[in-house]
Amino acid sequence: MLFKNTKDKAVSALKRIRENAKGLKQSYDYKRGKAGQDRTYAAYKMVNDADKAGVKDKGNESDPLFRARTMMKEAQRKALERKI
Repeated sequence: MLFKNTKDKAVSALKRIRENAKGLKQSYDYKRGKAGQDRTYAAYKMVNDADKAGVKDKGNESDPLFRARTMMKEAQRKALERKI
């Protein structure tokens, strides 16, 4: 009887640990996805503001404006492929 009670407590503790770990992973995944969305929004805003101001990019990978424009073009191309 004593061992069964101890076993049940151990099993329930392991279940709680698993549930807590699952919740932490979900929280981490959400925050990571949110950070990616924020970076994408900032890049799109930078491109939009630069277009309004008439700013030209340098045309190479070291320029953040060029990278953001390339990323937008790629996203638009993929969206068009999904539509078709």
